[in-house]
Amino acid sequence: MPRRTISTFSALSAVLLVGLAHAVWAQTAAPAQRVLVAMDPADEGSGLLSIAVANTPLPRLLGAPVSVLPLRDLRDAMRATRTGENDAIVGPAHVIASALAHGYELVAHTGGEERYVLVATFRAWNVNFALGRFLDAEADFEAISRTFENPDLLFIYIPESRLGTLVADYLDRAAKLTASDPERAARLYEVGAKVGIYLKRPQEIERGLTGAAETLLSLGRTELARSWFDRAATDPRLPKPVQLRASV
Repeated sequence: MPRRTISTFSALSAVLLVGLAHAVWAQTAAPAQRVLVAMDPADEGSGLLSIAVANTPLPRLLGAPVSVLPLRDLRDAMRATRTGENDAIVGPAHVIASALAHGYELVAHTGGEERYVLVATFRAWNVNFALGRFLDAEADFEAISRTFENPDLLFIYIPESRLGTLVADYLDRAAKLTASDPERAARLYEVGAKVGIYLKRPQEIERGLTGAAETLLSLGRTELARSWFDRAATDPRLPKPVQLRASV
């Protein structure tokens, strides 16, 4: 599935559209996407349910067939925003507000006759990562990460085995890119360090922290490099010699 970009349509309507940024782990073959359509009683005559079926933009936006689940009980819709059981949700503003607070990402909204549902960013990342489309996967992961001020709140939604694969891949590619693309290498090291810290893996922590610091230093970003060196110097999970080298 190709990487999707965030887009905004015409004036904001009562129905906002969100896609899943929880742990939806797609395989390379795209199954039918589960789309919850939560109906506000005031929208009963709007034709929303018929709009969200075949021959609409919905399957094209999701890049796969869709399975629409209409729901008129907004209490159940609010519960569904917390469980991550749907690939995408269409609903009134308060349902969308709850979804955004529980790991969904707003991609598009519109008024008028058409309704749009965003692509599940996590699904795009997972497929791109599995297929080796690393540039696209990195962009997807950065987009997801921006919605989480604390990265640990993102990592809890990703299986530990997948995080282990991600950190190994990021650190290995960062090392190869240090000379040719130091900006990208620094970003990869930074993510690798954060994942290593979350997983409590000293070797990955050391590679990420010191790699980020040294790469940033080579780019002339002394203050930012110093902050990464300081983290390495004070991290109790790292061996004393590593801490001492980082403190010099």
